[in-house]
Amino acid sequence: MREVASIRKRGQHQWEAQVRRQGYPAQSKTFNTKAEAEAWAKMIESEMSRGVWLSRSEAEATTLYEALTRVRDRRICGEEGIRSREVGLEGLHGCRLGQAAPRVYPQR
Repeated sequence: MREVASIRKRGQHQWEAQVRRQGYPAQSKTFNTKAEAEAWAKMIESEMSRGVWLSRSEAEATTLYEALTRVRDRRICGEEGIRSREVGLEGLHGCRLGQAAPRVYPQR
């Protein structure tokens, strides 16, 4: 049995795509255009059909700062390495990725 994605209009300016497939949790996401919703639904359906689908919900809800904080808190290297990583991490707090990169990694 092949389930198909459903695309529905939400208000005047949004479209919601929903993919339901047996053996997988229902997936839905809202987009600004119908074309974006359809493309996303096709991608999710394709991944499910090929058996390579992975949930992105945690990744999409996690900021770069939170992800880097998790890495820091694992304390993978020695104390000096941890301190230098903390200084770099605090420099990123509240910055957008495109703005932070030049400041953290100056051009040579």
